Amino acid sequence: MDQVHVKVQEAVDKHMDELDKACIRKMQVKMFKCSAVCCENHDLSMHQVQECVNRCNAPVMKADQHLQSEMQSFQNRLQRCALDCRDNSQDNLGANPSEKERQQASLALDKCALKCVDTHLAMLPNVFKRIKESINNSV
Repeated sequence: MDQVHVKVQEAVDKHMDELDKACIRKMQVKMFKCSAVCCENHDLSMHQVQECVNRCNAPVMKADQHLQSEMQSFQNRLQRCALDCRDNSQDNLGANPSEKERQQASLALDKCALKCVDTHLAMLPNVFKRIKESINNSV
């Protein structure tokens, strides 16, 4: 199952990298430039500079929160699918399963879990498309 985790992580990392290059970095550049302008304004008090910097950071923070929410939802859905596989595997075993029945249940569980992963990995492009659209609409 470690290979499955690696497969999911690599797919998520690939999409995260694309999102970073397409959206996040541009937002961060704007944030840092905006924050620099705040800090360079010597007419502002320390409190006003902090408020200004906070306003500059707000779009990036909002995008990060949305990204975290979407990724948590994705992870929860994948986990629920895997739990359903485990429950179905356990439900199909009798009270005193033989070694062969346990092996068959284990194979069925692995097959089901891999199907969950494949199904959810196929969803990732749409998840990240939705995140990207949300970020682009909020900028």
